[in-house]
Amino acid sequence: MINRHDPDYHRATLTRRSDDDLAASILLALNYSRRTKQTSVSQGLIQMDCVALCYCPEGLWVASNTRKISDDDLETLRTFLCDQNIDIYVVVNGSGGMHAEMQLLKELLEVYTKGQIQELGLRMGVSKACCGRCADKLREYSISFTEEHDSPVVNWESPD
Repeated sequence: MINRHDPDYHRATLTRRSDDDLAASILLALNYSRRTKQTSVSQGLIQMDCVALCYCPEGLWVASNTRKISDDDLETLRTFLCDQNIDIYVVVNGSGGMHAEMQLLKELLEVYTKGQIQELGLRMGVSKACCGRCADKLREYSISFTEEHDSPVVNWESPD
């Protein structure tokens, strides 16, 4: 568990991030730089947004809790991943505030049973540490992720 208010948080986080986490972070940064005027306020708000991605048998699934992911964002992600042929699917679920990780899990539950999800051994890349509720739900489905935080969150919707 990490403390996002720790003065060493950002430096320490960079050393723990997986390649999937970095890809999710890059997708969020690309989206912000293309769609949001760069101000100190907007830069502070990026901390409220999250992008998650998961390699599934059908391809790479991506979701954002508040941002609309564009085709340009996906093309740049393909370039970053060095795979122009990868199928990328943008997943949108929930009532507008569902955490990105839970949007992906909800989509997985539309396609697979809980047992099938657990057998897939999926890994989720997330642009920031998962909240405790998302982390608990991902563990329930045997989906691995890098880290979680213990800060209170709002707008949490269960995927099931």
